Amino acid sequence: MTTAVKIDKIALVMDMEQAGGEFNWDYFKTFFTDDVLFKVGSSQEGRGWQAIANYLKWLYSIAEPQLPFTFRGTWDLPGVVIIQMEAKYVRRSDRKPVTFPCTDILKFDDNNKVREWRVYPDQSELWIDEKIPKKHSPRTYR
Repeated sequence: MTTAVKIDKIALVMDMEQAGGEFNWDYFKTFFTDDVLFKVGSSQEGRGWQAIANYLKWLYSIAEPQLPFTFRGTWDLPGVVIIQMEAKYVRRSDRKPVTFPCTDILKFDDNNKVREWRVYPDQSELWIDEKIPKKHSPRTYR
């Protein structure tokens, strides 16, 4: 009788994140099923690792990731990993450091490949120019 080896899926997600941040697409694509679903907030969903890579290329053209992100909470549940984090970037337009909260929910298949990745970021800080008065923002309530 063989005993199943438990895979540390949180470490797997960190490796995946690092590969994406380094544009190591050959390694990055190994983390996903062929038809992985990818969805950021209420945006249109994408299918396949290339849709994820295209989104990351677009995001990283606006802001440079400062990896590793700071994890606030991680949950490795049967078939699901949930990560709460502070995503850290440097906005390319003005070199301003930007940090925003983000929650990722990743669902895995039986082969430990990501079959669904949903991202819930508050990226508003990426789009706010300091020249524009912030009437209502998280800083208003501190």
